[in-house]
Amino acid sequence: MMCYDKKLEASRDDFYNDIYKTRDVDCVVTTGELDRMLSEAGISLANVAESGLDSLFKGDPAQGRLYSSAGTSAGGGLEYVMSYAARVLFGIDISPEQVAAAGREEVPHSLIEVKAVRNQSDHREITLLDPATRQPCLRFAAVYGFRHLQNLVRKLKSGRSVLHYVEVAACPNACSNGGGQLQPEDPSPAAKKRWVAETERIYVTADAYELPEINPALRELIYDWFGPEGLDSQLAKQALHTQFHGIVAKTNPLGVTW
Repeated sequence: MMCYDKKLEASRDDFYNDIYKTRDVDCVVTTGELDRMLSEAGISLANVAESGLDSLFKGDPAQGRLYSSAGTSAGGGLEYVMSYAARVLFGIDISPEQVAAAGREEVPHSLIEVKAVRNQSDHREITLLDPATRQPCLRFAAVYGFRHLQNLVRKLKSGRSVLHYVEVAACPNACSNGGGQLQPEDPSPAAKKRWVAETERIYVTADAYELPEINPALRELIYDWFGPEGLDSQLAKQALHTQFHGIVAKTNPLGVTW
């Protein structure tokens, strides 16, 4: 992952199995750490044979086309959830790619309104309109960076903003600018800005995209694991859903090691 916080997330007690005495995630390695490990071992990925799992991430294994999400490097959750909710709740047929294109203001869509809060690309509100009444039926937001998060929280607490879904990333520009991500050799702010922009460009222009529920390899795994009910099974809900709760820091006010 490109995020050091994933290490903290994996260490939470929520993801420890008391029965098997093991964690759901054994180890989190950042992309920067992986690059250093490969360099120290003298390994080039261009010379490494592919894994059998690689077919999960390819639209066409014969052509070697890699999958991407339809959204930003934050993972495409906003685009997928809005598309799914529009279809299931309101019968509106709109694809994640259309939501993504409208959200980036590349291809406007008649049913999507996009507002860049204070003209900031890291704080966008995306509204889906009812085709008959032109009234908002879904209000989503993408908010990246702590400064924008603080502004959003204040608006929510004051009641000045009502949202159905918020995609959050602690880092400005989302995960392509993650703390654990590969860094440019030139440490200047200008070079870093160009590096992040190019990383995001490569991510969003991947030439293959497929809804996860129609990926045949993924469907096979889901039904092998969770039975004929698939993602609707109780086992899937237990395995794939969690509830957030804050962690109280355990501090010693006296600063004494006992």
